[in-house]
Amino acid sequence: MASMLYNKMGLIPKQKPIRVMIMGQPGVGKTALLVRFVTKRFIGDYDSNLEKMYMYQVTMDSETVNFEILDTAAYIQYKSCNMEMNMRWADVFILVYSITDKCSFDDCSRLKFLINYNKKKRRLSTKEHLSDVPVILVGNKIDQQYDRMVTYADGKKRSQELGCVAFHEISVREDVDQAYEVFKEAYTCWKSMSYKNPKLKRSSSDNGAEAFFNSASRFISWPLVFGESAGSSSSRSEDTPEFRARASTEGHVQWRK
Repeated sequence: MASMLYNKMGLIPKQKPIRVMIMGQPGVGKTALLVRFVTKRFIGDYDSNLEKMYMYQVTMDSETVNFEILDTAAYIQYKSCNMEMNMRWADVFILVYSITDKCSFDDCSRLKFLINYNKKKRRLSTKEHLSDVPVILVGNKIDQQYDRMVTYADGKKRSQELGCVAFHEISVREDVDQAYEVFKEAYTCWKSMSYKNPKLKRSSSDNGAEAFFNSASRFISWPLVFGESAGSSSSRSEDTPEFRARASTEGHVQWRK
C-alpha cells in the first residue's frame, strides 16, 4: 500500500541499505577486496586489527544501491560478544579465504556455523532462517596458483555443504571486475530474499545491534583517503616480483579527519 502511494505521488521510497559483513582469517584479503570494490585500486598492506564500517553508494543494474560494509578485525572474530552483535546486524555475509592457506579455508566452516547460530534470533522459524541468510564463499589469491592448497572443486563443494548462496574464486590483486561481481552477487541475493520474504524484518536484537553501531566511534562515512605507509605502495613496482609467497593483503588505511 505504501509503495503504491509513493508511485501515485511520483515519489521514490528511500531504499534501505544492504548490510554486508566480511569475515575471514587475517591476511586473506578482506580489506583489499573492499577497497578494490570501492576505489578500484589495489593496496597490499593493511592493519588486520582495525574494524571499520564503510558506507558506499553505487549503481547496479540501473538501480542506486547503498552499501554498509563491515570489515571485521581479526581479534573481534574471537570475542563472542562483539561477534554476536556484528552478526545480528548484518544482512549478507562474505566469507573470504586464501587458496594458498588451507587453515583459512577450514575456518570458514566455523564462521558459517556461528552465522547460522546467531541469525536464529531473527523472527523466522528455525526451518526457514538458514535459507534467508545469504552467505557468499570467496576464494582469493588465484594469481598465486603455484602456491595453491585449496582446489576450485574443494571450494565449490564446501560452499554447497555449508549452504552458501554463491561461490567465487577471485584475484583481488589482478581483477577489479571480480571484486565488483562479489558485491553485486551480495546485492542480488539480498534483493531476491527481500522479494521472497516481504515480511522479513529485523528483530529487536538486530535493532539493538544497529543502535550499538550508530553510537560506536569506530564507524566512518565514505569517502576515505587511502594513503601509503612507509615501505608500502598502492601499485606493484617494477622491482616487485609478480608473486609473493603468502603475501599479506591486510594493511593501513588513513581516514579523512
